[in-house]
Amino acid sequence: MNNRWRQIKRLPIPVSKYFDLYFNEQPDPPCPVCGGKVWHRHYYDEHVGMVETVDECTECNYYETESYGDTRLEVGKWSAVYNYTTSDKEISQIRSEFVRQQIIEKERRKTERRKYYRKRG
Repeated sequence: MNNRWRQIKRLPIPVSKYFDLYFNEQPDPPCPVCGGKVWHRHYYDEHVGMVETVDECTECNYYETESYGDTRLEVGKWSAVYNYTTSDKEISQIRSEFVRQQIIEKERRKTERRKYYRKRG
């Protein structure tokens, strides 16, 4: 058994409540590009379950949404759209490019900030 399970077994509260508290009270992760606040929106349907998920940053152009089988990814000036019929190989390529573009946009924002605050002679 791993250490996490031993810790859970020693808790004075029931395990079901522990997992509810652990997963529901986590702070929202920051934007991977600028570190700002990301707006998370989820839409549910009564019979289907989660239908739409939107993650959007208000400071930079980071946008990730999944709705009805379609996925849209945006960061900076780069964007991609794919749906559920796209092959797994293409999806992994798109996702890796999305992560790469996040890093490029992060570096671009960093250089812009350095240019703005540089010493002017």
